[in-house]
Amino acid sequence: MAQPELRSRPDPPGEPANAPAARPWTAILAARDGSGHAEAGRWLASAGFELVAARDVAGAVAVFEARRPAVVLADMALRDEFGRTLCEALRARADGAEAPVLALCSTRRHTEAALSDGASDVLERPFDWRVASLRAERLARLRATEGELGRAREDLLRLRKSMEDEKRRRRWTAHFDALTGLPDGARLERALESALVAVSATNQVAVALFDIEHLAVVNSRLGRARANSVLQQVAQRLTAALRSEEVLRSLGRPSMSMAARMGGGLFAVLLTGLPDWKEARAAVRTLLDRLSGRYFAADEEIVLSTSVGVALAPGDGHSAEALLQKAELAAS
Repeated sequence: MAQPELRSRPDPPGEPANAPAARPWTAILAARDGSGHAEAGRWLASAGFELVAARDVAGAVAVFEARRPAVVLADMALRDEFGRTLCEALRARADGAEAPVLALCSTRRHTEAALSDGASDVLERPFDWRVASLRAERLARLRATEGELGRAREDLLRLRKSMEDEKRRRRWTAHFDALTGLPDGARLERALESALVAVSATNQVAVALFDIEHLAVVNSRLGRARANSVLQQVAQRLTAALRSEEVLRSLGRPSMSMAARMGGGLFAVLLTGLPDWKEARAAVRTLLDRLSGRYFAADEEIVLSTSVGVALAPGDGHSAEALLQKAELAAS
């Protein structure tokens, strides 16, 4: 097959003649008749293409895999061993489903087949290679623009996901105590309001406030850093105690428990599914025993005492505000 004469892409207006040449697009021309290849090559080169010729569908597919062309000019008369046109063969591939294909049609039946097979555009005989080069360039530019839009869309989705993740992180940190990792008072109040919806005489809800006594003395004696370490240990003990067998045995089913830090040395616990006051008192006593006692801050040992106030719904109120006030009064 005669090699087409390829000309350099002309310099754009205003661009210096010695400017680096743009990398040419690759175009596959798949046609059994090679008589028009030279003229096709010249016109396609003027539009910025490097032409690669193929004589059959299998050869064109092989070039497609190796070169990832910007456009494929496919003679609709060519068929592979399965009777498929090149356009149909490419569309059956994941990497060729969206490839720009300019179908070269010698008959009306070829044109119908091209449209049916998903060709991007058609060119009917007699082939005007100048028109072919213009259409090929339009298809290549359109495909490049689609690629840029796709990448921009992916960047936008990544940015949106990053922003949503940051919002979720801020929402989380906004209602969790930075020192202990426990929910804060506002989160506990919302959980308490939700639990009160299903409260009844046999499905009671308790809120207990645990106050670490003489926290100012602890801070003065240990210093802020070590005192903070003690508060973290308190939070860990409280969380572990809520999962203890003694507390779980006191709760009915279904039930929920939650610990929170209200601020300073004040911690709160929400318990649901309690059959009566007896079970609530047993659970709170277990928690109080776990919190009171020896703690270690670095190489120093300290003994903490804790006071507690408890409110039980529905007897002590039907709102989070009322229960928390009642528990606070009981703790004082």
